[in-house]
Amino acid sequence: MNNNILICRSDYSVLNALNWGNCRRHWNRALSPEIPRIQRVVHGLIALIQSLPIIGQLASLAEYAIVMIVSGPNKSASRNRPNFSEIDRLLFERNVHQEKFPHLQMCDCSNTTQQTRQSLEDLTIQRIQQVFGHDLKMQLTVVSMGSGKCLQDLIYLARLKKAGFSNIKLILIDPGFAPLPDLHSFLDCRLSVQDLKHYVNTYLSDMTIAIESFSTTDLYEDKINQDATYKPHLLCLIDFDGDIDPNKLENLLDQYKKRYKNSDLLHPETLIAYTAKGGQYRVVQKHELP
Repeated sequence: MNNNILICRSDYSVLNALNWGNCRRHWNRALSPEIPRIQRVVHGLIALIQSLPIIGQLASLAEYAIVMIVSGPNKSASRNRPNFSEIDRLLFERNVHQEKFPHLQMCDCSNTTQQTRQSLEDLTIQRIQQVFGHDLKMQLTVVSMGSGKCLQDLIYLARLKKAGFSNIKLILIDPGFAPLPDLHSFLDCRLSVQDLKHYVNTYLSDMTIAIESFSTTDLYEDKINQDATYKPHLLCLIDFDGDIDPNKLENLLDQYKKRYKNSDLLHPETLIAYTAKGGQYRVVQKHELP
């Protein structure tokens, strides 16, 4: 069965089928910009059918039964190894148990597709291993600008674990961490960080992970001036917007160069991973900025 038209296998249950839980998850996928259009259409059609009273619940129960029969009982047996299987599940499905971690999600920006995100992740991990792989026990400081709902940051933590790193300081920077002027965004960001810490304590407990948040780059840079351990080894900028030509990566590079190339805010070996609109992405070191 094609996993691309299913919701997370662990989310299937009789209870979810009866109370429209499957339907809600299909709607979420139908409306997600991270999923290819044809798959969104399929999810939308399934959700539309499952929205109907009685008929929808019967359809959800049928979907649940089919998934259980096709998947077989041995699939869930691997969950006796929670750390291993849950991380693999996260990286394969790029999602988490929404009942346990409802606020861990991809941001709702539409500029960066899932394919671009994964390609950038692959290149970033490759460069990290090349530059810092000689000392896997070092504290690796990862800074996420525009962290949003933190699922992308969790995926980076999981991939760094797979790469052998075990000591990470994760810095989240997002305007939502300021209670004013948008209290709703503030609550969303706080709940996302709470879920992120819960996931880390549950499934990444064999790692040393410190998580801190700042509402502006200025506040974060003030912290660097007080404590050099806050300097990033990896600086992640995804959907980093500004007054730039959407199709010209060089304009985006100019912004980074002006801010970082001649400053002491970065280590000489710091990696900067970023995307530009139009599916472009790059991972460079400070000295590689043009």
